[in-house]
Amino acid sequence: MTDDTAATLSAMAAGMGMSPADLATHPHALVGSVNQICDTLIERRETYGISYVTMSQRSLHAFAPVVARLSGS
Repeated sequence: MTDDTAATLSAMAAGMGMSPADLATHPHALVGSVNQICDTLIERRETYGISYVTMSQRSLHAFAPVVARLSGS
């Protein structure tokens, strides 16, 4: 999670040989603020029917605000 989405996408994309735009829409990537990630997850649920995500254990604490915002939605 980041409040500087553009810079984070640029840095991550360069290391993966992708453009920032491609990484931003990649289904295995969630980069952005809590609100941006929540919006992305809601859009993916409505578009593709994806209703859950998996992540590494070390990401769980950072992801807690997203879970709190989306629980019950």
